[in-house]
Amino acid sequence: MLANWLFDHYLDVVKDVNSGWYHINDVIISCGNEELIQRIAEQFYDLSESGQEHIIYALEKTNRKWVSSIQAGLLQSNLDNHYKKRIFELVDDQISEETLREWLKSEDEEVSEMAWRALTKRKGLDILDELVNAMPQSFAGIHRIPTLRALSELDELPKSMETELVSRIGSPMQPMATEDYIVAMGKIKPNGILNILNMIQARPLIFGFYHFQGFAKIFAQWTKESGVRVMADFNGNTFTILEYFLYIQLQQPNAKE
Repeated sequence: MLANWLFDHYLDVVKDVNSGWYHINDVIISCGNEELIQRIAEQFYDLSESGQEHIIYALEKTNRKWVSSIQAGLLQSNLDNHYKKRIFELVDDQISEETLREWLKSEDEEVSEMAWRALTKRKGLDILDELVNAMPQSFAGIHRIPTLRALSELDELPKSMETELVSRIGSPMQPMATEDYIVAMGKIKPNGILNILNMIQARPLIFGFYHFQGFAKIFAQWTKESGVRVMADFNGNTFTILEYFLYIQLQQPNAKE
């Protein structure tokens, strides 16, 4: 009864308790039953914007199957994409493929990305050809590429993807696309990450420090898995290739920023 009362008066209660709304959510979840959670999901879009943003934290702690009905109005809702993504992740495994394919067509790249990611998690490598065919012929000048980002949902990529991705490199490469390209190359087994290594060897400062860190993490894992240590000679000293590139990065004026 308490949980039902709290939800019925949710907007009035949470506006007077500052951060106490978090504890009110805990009471709703711990004392509420499946029927209440389903009612919250069904009435979610009737709440005010602040009410939606607060109650999401409660829904994330409950049985995903109980909130399935929330998917019905999600695409058409005016939710900020940050919250839309959180709701989507609650129910993405319950959304029909037909609905996901409607999301793919969205002009909002973040919405399209959600759908591509969900389908990729669901279908695995079976969707790879479709992802490739939907990629732009060139990545140049494009910040968010939903199909490229969806590749991160796969554990491994076949060697044939190296040619596909390299052929789409263009100038200028935007920050997000660059990061996603590095991640994708790291998933090409056994040696896709060496493509990035060759790029850095040819132009040691091709990446800023942020992207170099991303590469270094993946390369370190590759070194551990392969047992291969790539070395570099510099001023009469021998370093691992990562130590050498890191030294060059740290010599840059903005390295401490």
